[in-house]
Amino acid sequence: MHTYPNARLGPIGRVRLIRQQLDQGRCLAGLAAENGISARTARKKLA
Repeated sequence: MHTYPNARLGPIGRVRLIRQQLDQGRCLAGLAAENGISARTARKKLA
């Protein structure tokens, strides 16, 4: 998988973000803010 050099989340960070949302039911917008990405990007990663 290609990752951009300035990307906030790498592959492992993306998996961790999605796991927290699915397993713990945390708010996706809140998780996005904690990780320094937009809510739109977080929704893309969830899809």
